[in-house]
Amino acid sequence: MGGGEQKNVSINVKKKKKNGSFKSIFMHADVVDWFFMAFGLFGAIGDGMMVPLVLFITSRIMNSLGSASGTSSSNFVHDINKVLTLSLSLSLS
Repeated sequence: MGGGEQKNVSINVKKKKKNGSFKSIFMHADVVDWFFMAFGLFGAIGDGMMVPLVLFITSRIMNSLGSASGTSSSNFVHDINKVLTLSLSLSLS
């Protein structure tokens, strides 16, 4: 154990892993990826809007049924058909 010898001591320095930024998601995207991201965004917005639209149309049907006691039969059928047309167009979209 001489005084002049130096020991090779390797110091393990653990580097902190970076999680990545939001920008790194888009950094490697090509045109097809951008298309799928936009398509997914519009699909998510459309899917999120469906429940409020269904509730709105259902409430209109219930209001038409509830107000049927004071109206004539032809007026009642007209109101129900009008709301059911909205319901049919919602189900087709």
